[in-house]
Parts: sequence; C-alpha cells; structure tokens
Amino acid sequence: MSPAAAQAATYYVDAEDGDDSNSGLSEGDAWQTLYKINDGDFLLPGDIVLLKRNQTFSDSYISPKSSGALGNPITIDVYGNGNNPTFNTLYLSNSSFITIRNMNFSGGSYGVQITGSAGNIIKNITLQNLQVVGGGLFDAIYSQINTENLTLEDITITSSDGHGIYLNGTSTNLTIKNIDMSFVATSGYAGINSRKPIINGLLSNIIIHNRRGLDLLGVKDTIIENIETSSRQFGIRSSDSDNVTIKNSTTTNHSSENITVDGQNINIENVFSGNGTYGLRVSGEGSTVNITNSTFLNNGFQAIVASGNPNITLSIASSTFESSNQPIVSISADSSLSLFNSRIKHSGSTVIENINRGATLNLSGNVIEHYGTGNTIFISGSFEKTTNNITHNTIIKHSSSNAVIGINQLSDVTVINNIIQSSSTGIRLNPDFYDGTITESHNLIDTATASVDFILSSSTITTLDPLLNPDFSLQSGSPAIDAGLVLAGHTSDFLGNPILGLPDIGAFEWQGEEESGGSGGGNGSFVIKQSIYNEIALSIGSSLTLSPSLPGVTGGVSSGELPFNIKTNNPLGYQVDLKFSEAVPFRHLFSPSFYILNYVPQVVGVPDYNLVTPSKSHGFAYSVFSDNATQLFRHSGSTCNTGSSNTLGKCWFNRVDASVPTTIIERSGATGAEGATSTLQFRVVVDENATPMLLEGEYQATVTVTVLPL
Repeated sequence: MSPAAAQAATYYVDAEDGDDSNSGLSEGDAWQTLYKINDGDFLLPGDIVLLKRNQTFSDSYISPKSSGALGNPITIDVYGNGNNPTFNTLYLSNSSFITIRNMNFSGGSYGVQITGSAGNIIKNITLQNLQVVGGGLFDAIYSQINTENLTLEDITITSSDGHGIYLNGTSTNLTIKNIDMSFVATSGYAGINSRKPIINGLLSNIIIHNRRGLDLLGVKDTIIENIETSSRQFGIRSSDSDNVTIKNSTTTNHSSENITVDGQNINIENVFSGNGTYGLRVSGEGSTVNITNSTFLNNGFQAIVASGNPNITLSIASSTFESSNQPIVSISADSSLSLFNSRIKHSGSTVIENINRGATLNLSGNVIEHYGTGNTIFISGSFEKTTNNITHNTIIKHSSSNAVIGINQLSDVTVINNIIQSSSTGIRLNPDFYDGTITESHNLIDTATASVDFILSSSTITTLDPLLNPDFSLQSGSPAIDAGLVLAGHTSDFLGNPILGLPDIGAFEWQGEEESGGSGGGNGSFVIKQSIYNEIALSIGSSLTLSPSLPGVTGGVSSGELPFNIKTNNPLGYQVDLKFSEAVPFRHLFSPSFYILNYVPQVVGVPDYNLVTPSKSHGFAYSVFSDNATQLFRHSGSTCNTGSSNTLGKCWFNRVDASVPTTIIERSGATGAEGATSTLQFRVVVDENATPMLLEGEYQATVTVTVLPL
C-alpha cells in the first residue's frame, strides 16, 4: 500500500448538526461546510468526503483544490437518506484524480466547469449520477482544458441556455454515457459540442431531444452508440473524423441532416434515420463511409447525399430505404457508391443516378420498388466516363413512363443477372449522345418494351413472367432459376442463402421445394404466412386485432395477446425467431405512408420492463411470455435482459429495423405430445397530440414466426 493510501481518511459534512471545528472524521463529529475542501490543499489522495443527504448547504459551490493519485482518487459522495445535496456549481481547476457522485447543480453560470492553467492536462475526472438544472447564460457542463480519462456518467440535464456538454479541450480516453437531455433548448446550441479532438472515446446511451444533437470535431478511434436525437437542425455531426463507429442509434425530424460525417473509415451500423431533410450527409474530400443494417425512412430530400466533395467512397449493405422525393443517394465526381443486398421503396422521380465525372456505381443483390415517373436508374457521364455495374438485382417499376435503366452518355455499363419488371421500358439508350461500352447478358426483362435503341443479348429472357412471390423471391418454376451467369464473388443471395448450382437471375436464390418429409426446420407466421415442417408443428392464430380502437389526437393504449403452441420430438429442441415484413411495419391499410413508429426502448436493444409512452409520439412493441423465453425477455427486478424471471406483460421490445429477426424462444429437448405453449403480447401506445399524426383508418403489421431445430 502506498503512503498516500495508508493516510487516506473519510470526512463527513452535516449542514444542520455539524461544526467546522470538529474533526470531520465521523457522522457524529461532522463538519458543517465545505470550507476546508474549497479553500486549501487539505485533502490527500484516497480521501473521501461524504455530504449528508436531504440538507441545504450554505456553500454555493464545490471546488476541491487538491488532487488524488492514480488508483487513489479523492472522492466526494453522499451518506444518509433523502434527496441529493444541491449546489450552484462544481468548479475544478488544475485538479486531477477526482470522483464526484450523487450531486445536483442549479443556478450557476455553469453547472460543472473544468478548467486549468494553459498547457496543463486534467486527468481522471469521474462525474457520476449528477443532475444539472439551468446553467444561466452558459453551458450545463463545460470543460475548457485538455483532459485524459474524463468520465461523465448517469447525468440528467434538465435545462441549459447554452450547450448541454461543451468540450473545448482535447479529450483523450473520453467516456460519456447514460445522459438524458430531453428538454427544449435555445436554438443554435447542441446537446454535446466538441470544438477540439476526441481521441479514443465512448459516447453511449445518450438522449437529446428538441435541440441540436452531437456536434463533434476531430473525432478519432471512437464509438458512438445508442444515441437518440430528434428535432432542431441536426442529430449527429462528426466532422474531420477517423475510425469512428456510429451504431444502434435513432435520429429523426431534424431540419437539416439527421447525420453528417466526414473522414476515413466511418462505420454506420443499425441506425434509423427518418423524417429529416437529409438522412445522411457525407462531406469532406476523400471520405470513406460504410453503412450496414440501417434504415432511412421518409427523409425530405435525399436519404444519403455524398455529392459535395470528390473522391468519396460509400458502401451500403443490408439496409432499407423508403422515400418519396429526390434520388435516395447521390455521389460526386471521382467517387464510388456500392449498394448491396438492400431493400428500396421509392416514389420519387429517379431512385439512383450516377451523373458525375469519373464516378463508379456498383449495385448488386438489391430489391428495388419504384413508383415514380423517372428512370429507376439513370446513368450519364460528364467530361469523364462513369463506371456502372448492375448485377443480381430485382427491380420492379410500377410506372409506365421512362425506363428502368436509362443510359445517356460517357458511361461504361455492365447489366447482368437482373430481373426487371415494369409496364415501361427495360433498358433505354440515348444513341445520339452515348459514348461508352455496354455489357449486357442473362437478364430477365418482363416489360412493355424490353429495350429502346439497344439490342439485348441472346442470353437475356424477355416477355416471360419471372413468377415472383409477394416479397419478390422466386416461385417454383420461375424462368429465372439456374438461368444466371456465374460471377466472381457472388456466393449468397439477398437473404444470405447459398447459391445452389448455377446462379438464379435476380436478388434471390431459389432454395428448392419444401418437402413434408424433410429434416429441416419449421416456419410459421400469423397474418400473412404459416408453414409447418415434419418433427416440428406450430399452431398459431391467423390474425390478431388490438383493442380498444384508439383516438388519433388524445391517444391511449391498445393491446392484444396471441398464444401459440409448438410440438416436437426433436431431442435437441428448437429456437423461435420473430421478424416483421419491413423496417417500420405497422402501416395504414390504404395509405401506407402513414405508420405507427416502432417502439424504441430507453436503452436501444434492451427491453423496457414497463412500456413507456413516447412523449408526443407513438410506438408499437411486443413482449414474450414463455417458460423458454430467451434472456432478452427475462428480468431481475425491473431490469430486463438479466436474471431468470419471465412475467406476462413485462420486458417490452422492438427493433429500430423490425425486419431484422429476433430470437425470442430457445428450448432444449422434445416437448412431448402436449407441446409447449407461449404467448406473444402486442401493444400500441399513442401520446396526446402525437407526431407524426396518425390518419384515421385501419393499420396493419405482418409478423412472421420461424421455428428452427437445434
């Protein structure tokens, strides 16, 4: 043990019954004020100061002058029962290795201010379980000096005239997590604003409503996760950044961009971006951005805009787009867009265009529904050829105007193994301006006119119905089966299924007939589908109506239960997966642009023990009651995803993208003849004056339950 640790003491402060002439070393001999803490180097490394709860202190601020040491911080905490003590400000100047917990700050120019001498680095400051109210004319939490190992955790900021958290020094090994800023803020200020670099940071479980979200500069090697933002100018802005991951987050209804990024190796995973002017803006010359498993819904102009600077590399995989205005993605000169295995529903003029010099477009394995009047895909170079590879897509154009693929000038284009179905033209070439090379083969084009001013290859199938299921997968007997050309690197389809023999045309690979005597798994669903394989039998209702009917303005709660039974003689048991038909599934039956939002738990990815009505919004959630429920739906006390209890009507969940499967049940062993019965509970909550407004009428969601043998 170090000498400093050996001399460490615990001091008590009691504003009502203490006396500064006491030793402070016991509850009965407590100090009355923070005089010795604030006005000298009295404290030593390892010392602990405990302030009595439920009292009013005459001190207006906490400002320890001492520093702790590595492994032996100075700690200021509380004892007793009742409310945490309240002060105007926490002021730390040139102090390091300090931990402060369980305090409220209100009425000061800053709630918390961390400062120091020029050139100094403040180290190992930990602030936990604080509530900051106000901040006067300035910021709730302000760090104006370089820091290492600064931790801000479990903090609620209920109002501030400036930024919620303002970092004006370089922050190395920064942790900001479990922060709630759900309040209306002054225009122009952000929830978290950083004007100096963040290096090796973690920003996690942060809620910011009714103000700008995260405004970060120079972020390096940092994870930004479980962020929820809404309203005001932007949601998440990470500028001049490298090696940054943004994941498991929801950002909606921002007047500019929901998300803005620029820099190298920016990864966006499982993000929901909806109802903003732009879903995502990629800026900065030479930026590289990878997007996976994300949803971009009803953004006012473009889902993704990457056209402001050249040499941008943008890769998108396994994501969902739904919009009604400009092309979902635009890219700039000498840039590259790769879009794989994604689902697109678009009612605007053009879905995707590549019209800037030297740009490269790679589209493979996508399902595209187009309701607009322009070309679905429009290709045209300018001064320098564009390069375009369009392979293994299933493209459905519901309009009879223009073409599915329109090719203008200065473009090299490869079109192979695509299903194109439309009442318009399949491929249209403008021969008066075109200068480039077209490679076309092994497509299935079911359109009113297969091509204009372009001769299709003999391997391309025309006029035949591709025989598609409602989800655009292939039916048995489809002419697309085994009719494709083998392409290097194409080893799985839209759903991740393997390629069997010769590849099929389109985004889906037909996996063969489902035979009742096979040894495969079981698949069942309600509302739309139900499938039963031998050795696993699923019995489930065909539909469920939630009750009562809800008023669209004053709001309310409706719910319903659907029991189901599984029987199996498989000694290894089974698992049950649940998924919905699309990312946001609960839609108006006749006007699908109106929808009930997916319920977003307070910690994204972890169910809420009790269903919480979203403020001025609405949500659709489900819960699982079963002896075999997975850990996700079990709880210890009121905390889900832990413990062993499973209670009817507790642990409510939904995903940002509800089309992603969730394993809800796992059972080891056979059930016996009686089977195993479980219950799915569904609930819709609508707050008063919720937005977006819900149109009168019937809403419907389609959910599929899949049973798989272990």
